Amino acid sequence: MKDQLRIIFNLSQLDLKIHESRTSLENIPILREELEKDLEAKRVGVAEKAKVFAELEKAKKDKEREVETMDVRLKDFEGNLSQIKTNKEYQAATKEIADSKKIKKGVEDQILEVMTRLETLKTEIQTLEEPLKSAEAAFEKQNAELDEEEKNLAQAIAKVEEARSGLLKQIDTNLLALYQKVKKMRREVMAFVEGGACQGCNMRVPPQLHIEIQKLKTVHSCPSCHRILYLREWYPEGETLETTTKEVAP
Repeated sequence: MKDQLRIIFNLSQLDLKIHESRTSLENIPILREELEKDLEAKRVGVAEKAKVFAELEKAKKDKEREVETMDVRLKDFEGNLSQIKTNKEYQAATKEIADSKKIKKGVEDQILEVMTRLETLKTEIQTLEEPLKSAEAAFEKQNAELDEEEKNLAQAIAKVEEARSGLLKQIDTNLLALYQKVKKMRREVMAFVEGGACQGCNMRVPPQLHIEIQKLKTVHSCPSCHRILYLREWYPEGETLETTTKEVAP
């Protein structure tokens, strides 16, 4: 019975390893998504400013064309002044020229304002682009590391599952059924009895049950948490899971 308990103990350790590895494996897509969101936020920040920059560039060109059109009209007005014969027409023409120059001046001021905003935006975009490049490089590196970790975890799980299959062949049918029943309720199926208490739930183990456990005639479970009970001294100090697995391997 002691050998069977040692095998079932090793099985429980393998199952814990599988659980931990699968949890880590399931977390990788979450970590990758967080990295992608962080990078996308930086890209959006640059893209939004670049969009505003492009819109301002277009507005600037539109206003520059507007000024060019005004210059052509002013040239025509000024060229026609010499052909005006009456004082009233001359005054009207000069007023129109003055009004057009005033409007032109307003548009030119708007162009200067746009140019100032463009310079500010250009600086802001350049300030954001450098961290974005660094973030993209970091993302590529971290993503590659996650790919490698994902691959290693999958390989580790496969290796542990292979070792687990070997142990399953050596376990008594009834003991395995008990193990699987407890496993549905508890992640850790086995628990040491130490100091007269179950180390899985810290509840006291009845003295008579402790005696029966030491007799090694059958398997006993904790009355409180139902974990399969095991004495620490049955597992020699310094002995590793790997060495024990090798001992019981077929």
